[in-house]
Amino acid sequence: MGDSKPSIEQNDSGLSYTRQSLLKPHPARMYAFMVGGKDHYRVDRDAVEQLLKAEPASKDIARANLAFVRRAASYLAAETHIRQVIDFGAGLPVDDYIHDRMPDARVVYADNDLMVLGHLGVHRPQKRLLTISGDLTEPEALLRNQQVQALIDFTEPVAIFACAVLHFIAADPAPIVARLREVMVPGSALVISHGTADDAKDAATAEGARSAYDGAASRLHPRTTQKIRSLFDGLTIVEPGLVRPSDWRPDDAPHPPIGLHMLAGVGIVPENGAEAWR
Repeated sequence: MGDSKPSIEQNDSGLSYTRQSLLKPHPARMYAFMVGGKDHYRVDRDAVEQLLKAEPASKDIARANLAFVRRAASYLAAETHIRQVIDFGAGLPVDDYIHDRMPDARVVYADNDLMVLGHLGVHRPQKRLLTISGDLTEPEALLRNQQVQALIDFTEPVAIFACAVLHFIAADPAPIVARLREVMVPGSALVISHGTADDAKDAATAEGARSAYDGAASRLHPRTTQKIRSLFDGLTIVEPGLVRPSDWRPDDAPHPPIGLHMLAGVGIVPENGAEAWR
């Protein structure tokens, strides 16, 4: 993406965003830059450079997270009967994503950023895909949305992805996850990755990372391993459990050694886990 100052923009989805919204870094564009995407501006790249000073492995962590999302989707496609997905905080489009790994699934991509939604709508126009405005802090609105309910059958198993997004929410994510769990019938899956900071060294690194997001649209809120693990309470955790993204069912691709600054896991709702929701 070029560096010229954009004026008010309108994309093919009809969503508009102002120049002001592009004058400060955005986590989605920062993430896109770190994983090799093209939808970012100089302000985002500058913020990433600041982030790298606090955590030199930030790009590796972001890429490991994306690889985890891909492997989790492949696992669900091959090892479960799940054929419908809601991805919260979908972010800017990248190649080889959830709908590519789960070609038989109906997929809802939800994000609360208008620019992200515009790009998603243009790049992913397939009938089995729905791109919609949705905020993870207000899950009820999305779950009750008529378009979502037309695509997703909540009497059947559904996979809910919340990867690298909960750590941008300041409030306790437990009530949010609890509400999502209410719509997940047995056989459903919860896929989470989350930034973590457990000890003094981690806390110092996290503080430096947070400063890189101070001027961004969302701030970073890493949590302890115990807190992240509690989000899977009542679920059957898929092996190898809650681990670094690069350690979750790794493939043959090389994975650079990275610190324990993000955790990832997949939990399955057991047979006594929930009743069908409408």
